[in-house]
Amino acid sequence: MSQCAPLCPHFGECGGCLYQDKSYPEEQIGLKLNALQQLFNREVPITPSPEAYGYRNRMDFVCAFGKIGFRKRGTHNQVVEVEQCYLLPKRVAHLFQILKETVREYGIPDFNYLNHQGYLRYITLRVACYSEDVMVSFVTANDDPLLMPLVEAAKPYATSINWIVQSGLADVNYGPVKTHFGQPYFVEKAGDKTYHAGPNTFAQNNAMLTRPLFDQIRDKVSGRTLDLYCGMGAISLYVAERASEVLGVELEGEAIRFAAENQTLNRVQNIRFLAHDVRKWLIENEKKEWFETIILDPPRSGMSQKLCRKVLRMAPTRIIYVSCNPKMLAEDMKAFEPAFTLDSLVAFDMFPQTPHVETVAVFSKKM
Repeated sequence: MSQCAPLCPHFGECGGCLYQDKSYPEEQIGLKLNALQQLFNREVPITPSPEAYGYRNRMDFVCAFGKIGFRKRGTHNQVVEVEQCYLLPKRVAHLFQILKETVREYGIPDFNYLNHQGYLRYITLRVACYSEDVMVSFVTANDDPLLMPLVEAAKPYATSINWIVQSGLADVNYGPVKTHFGQPYFVEKAGDKTYHAGPNTFAQNNAMLTRPLFDQIRDKVSGRTLDLYCGMGAISLYVAERASEVLGVELEGEAIRFAAENQTLNRVQNIRFLAHDVRKWLIENEKKEWFETIILDPPRSGMSQKLCRKVLRMAPTRIIYVSCNPKMLAEDMKAFEPAFTLDSLVAFDMFPQTPHVETVAVFSKKM
């Protein structure tokens, strides 16, 4: 395999990109095709990303040990200082530089996540493809107003600036939100659907592939539909025209609030969103509810075969499993094999320069 020159000077040290020394799409897609072939024992077509760089609409920069950047490859206790990330759109590179300079100028202390001492934990940038909104979120360990110079520095470049105080021991970049400037959301679009998403709300990281990904899901939907882990309702809203009724279930409070807001925004009537833990909801309803189509879009950790079996007890005609972790999909789908046939399995390269890929598997009930 030939080598190409990595664009980023931190390649090999930063833990983010592993494939920058390989051509895109030829070599990178080839590696992913081979990995999927070995995992699923079948050919899995991959839709490449239209852009190899500048595609990612969210980046979380760690602020620790006197540096702002990403964790060093293979470690948890070291951070690589970066001047920019080439996976983010170029139009926010200048903003990132200004924020870094402001941290240094005002001596804003970072946070040592090993001994839980300090202040500034993360700087998160989110960039909308459709609206070009720019959301900046600062995560701090306490509510000391040391943050204010950063808020002022970001104002000329951002449509939304948020402050998240996360005082817990866990190394996380989400929590209660206080919006200091602009709107408490950014605006994105997929097809004819418009979405609002907040600082803690999950959205597909590569908006350029969101529509073809959602098209793949929508084209397989029919009848009464259950959307588990529905988040801000993006998939529910997109597929609603093909369903008689959609029920979306999501535990995260901010996401479910935006799901309801997005339903109103798009004037879709045949959806109901429910704030509930998916596991508990399945336990309570596995024998009470029936859906022709069930959509599963779990976190990277997957479903677990126990939960998959509870899905089976609802006796759907069709299961659509969306996954950013093919290994977990391969494990979970074992629970479906006795009663369901794998009709199709496709992938979307939402993550160029990395080994990751998004997959959509469609299962139909054996007759």
